[in-house]
Amino acid sequence: MGHPGRRHARFPERVCHAPGRIRAAFYSSVAQRLGTALYHGAVLLASTQLGRLTKRWGHRRVLIVGALVYSIYPALIGAAHDATLYWIASAPGGVTWALAGASLVNRLMECVPQDDLPAHMALYNLGLLGGSLLGPQFASWLGLRPALWLSAGLRVLGGVLLIVWG
Repeated sequence: MGHPGRRHARFPERVCHAPGRIRAAFYSSVAQRLGTALYHGAVLLASTQLGRLTKRWGHRRVLIVGALVYSIYPALIGAAHDATLYWIASAPGGVTWALAGASLVNRLMECVPQDDLPAHMALYNLGLLGGSLLGPQFASWLGLRPALWLSAGLRVLGGVLLIVWG
């Protein structure tokens, strides 16, 4: 049960209640920790290959591929009924975030004039923080699965916009 003096976070019932009922094991502490470890371990390993990939394909291509493939991460988690798909999604999700996140910053550095870089970095950070704040709101309004599907769709849209204007 954990340390008696600690309170453990619980998922609100309205978020957990989804068609097909997600099994309780999916939200167990061990399952979450393993998925998080897979994700961040993949980020660490993939980030060591970023230089090699960007030399071969360039920041723009790595960014576009990373953005499009990163949409699979919330889609798989949204389809999960137990921890298995969460674990399967975590490693590729970490790889694509390592590549897309770093490539996005590198692409900003390439395309933005030096004197205007702080303003563009502020917009980048605002986008990251805005998504972090809006994601849980969408989950509470729509439910967890629909919010994850929406996230996947928005990531695909972002990848397509990068192809067109990126």
